[in-house]
Amino acid sequence: MPDELQMQIGADFTPVVVPKDVYSAAVVSIRDVAFEERNCWALTFEIQDGQQIGKRVDGIASAMLSEKSKLAIWLYAMGLKLEIGEKVNKSDIIGKRCRIITDTKKRKFRDESVDASFVAAVLSP
Repeated sequence: MPDELQMQIGADFTPVVVPKDVYSAAVVSIRDVAFEERNCWALTFEIQDGQQIGKRVDGIASAMLSEKSKLAIWLYAMGLKLEIGEKVNKSDIIGKRCRIITDTKKRKFRDESVDASFVAAVLSP
């Protein structure tokens, strides 16, 4: 851990709310985030059809792979069936199609609590 930190402009966050449902989606980006003191990947999924087409919803998973980790389960659903010892790059995941189940939770946004959708689960296309 560094001894000092520099104040920076925060990442843009605009709350997105979609009805709780199952959507066809594709992974459009992945970024490293710290969440509850863990290194995680935030996968951004873009909805591919229906009234919510084009909306982007994030799902967060620990940046670790094991047979029962959330990230491994999500990757398996996207068709990436990794063997023990096999590695995966973010570029291997970008563009993968799947179905997502969304949910909503409260998030802090501009000093108020707002609803924001998130990916609760990933299913095969």
